Amino acid sequence: MNKKSKSKTPAKAMTKADLKLTLAETAGVTKKQATEVLEALSNIASKQVSNVGSFIVPGLCKIVKISKPARPEKTMISPFTKKEVTVAAKDAYSVVKVKPVKAFKDKVVWLKLHIK
Repeated sequence: MNKKSKSKTPAKAMTKADLKLTLAETAGVTKKQATEVLEALSNIASKQVSNVGSFIVPGLCKIVKISKPARPEKTMISPFTKKEVTVAAKDAYSVVKVKPVKAFKDKVVWLKLHIK
């Protein structure tokens, strides 16, 4: 018979305050300076994604803006009722996607394999 092992409580995600404190301690700067760096990074990233369409945080992620085209109104047959249904038109819009870079993926996989 298999006995269920006692499950540990899952680790909680780092809060914004925790991130600022850890960044300040690691970099050897004040908490205020760490906050300013995070705000500057956020502002730079949003401007770059808006104007250029992408922004890379080296060693971490790539942020990309994808423009979706407008869709015209169309009629189709509902698979449930088998009646003709009109689907409304949709304006063009943009979607922001964040993808991890290879270095980050490799680091996460290595940590998962070697730290227990």
